[in-house]
Amino acid sequence: MVVKLATIDILKFHFKIPYHEKGRRRARLKKRKTGSPTRFSAEHKTDSKQQERIWMTIKEMGDLLGLKKTDRYWLVHKNVFETKTLYGKMWVNIASFEKWYANQVKYQKITGEEPGVELKAWSYSVRDAAEMLGIPEDRVYELIKEKRIKTVTVDYVMRIPKKAFSRWYQGQKHYRTAEDRERDRELEEATLSFPQAAALLGMTRTQFYPILKRRDFSTFFDIVEIAGKRKITKESFRKFLEGQDTYRLATEENRHPDEPVEESQDERAENKDQSKEEEPVIYLSLAEAAAQAHISRQAISKHIAKGSLGDCRQGRSVRIPKDRFEAWMKKRKEEVESYGIDQRA
Repeated sequence: MVVKLATIDILKFHFKIPYHEKGRRRARLKKRKTGSPTRFSAEHKTDSKQQERIWMTIKEMGDLLGLKKTDRYWLVHKNVFETKTLYGKMWVNIASFEKWYANQVKYQKITGEEPGVELKAWSYSVRDAAEMLGIPEDRVYELIKEKRIKTVTVDYVMRIPKKAFSRWYQGQKHYRTAEDRERDRELEEATLSFPQAAALLGMTRTQFYPILKRRDFSTFFDIVEIAGKRKITKESFRKFLEGQDTYRLATEENRHPDEPVEESQDERAENKDQSKEEEPVIYLSLAEAAAQAHISRQAISKHIAKGSLGDCRQGRSVRIPKDRFEAWMKKRKEEVESYGIDQRA
């Protein structure tokens, strides 16, 4: 077999290259000019600096998130962003990766860039909602369980859409955000409750209600609602005192309604009920309850199944109200002592 040879003069050195090898060299040069991602020549590096990259390797993606090899490919097979196989190697589309990163909160880049920017723009986490309302996270889960607040699941994480949260918040008056509590505090300083106004006039709240309903007096009062409670502005109460001669302050005629007034018995009872209602509920886990009762977790689960501790399930988890648990422990201790046996038996 006769092979034709070609002679090339490069820097005055003569190389004899077979024609079939010369064709391969031409093919490689052609791939470099077309910008193949498998070739990182000096020309390609120059182009990448001038033009933004579109693809990155799986290793680059894993290094960016601080993931090992197994976790990298597990994330790729979830199909959360666009991938493509080029020349036997898998590549990740950078635009789709950034879109996924902005809509999740589980993974974080080693560069410190905040994840879930777009996700946080339209939804709250359970912790965010609890901090805004100033209540424990367990109470938020209770509201979700009672179907008062609608939720969505994003990448196995529960989120509360801001629109759904706003609709629920506007439809109730019991829970208040920190901003609304601060605003309500300013309004409360400029208002009087019905018991306070009645005490200023030296009467009970029951005696004060007919005054509010009288046509000749009702025009004086400006009634506002703060956190679901009706109150009278101090300015309107002052106008009421100045515009009629039937009622005067109980102590001094020139007494200013801004002065502090001792709470009546009805108001103290009302405030006591309100503080008791707003007191956060403390919950115990199965492990904590078992440790305090000196029994196993399985035994606690059996008591819950029997209904001894009431309904303690919150979604997939079990949370036992502390006050209910203490009442059950007290009852259990009395029963055990009545039989004269050890509680741990």
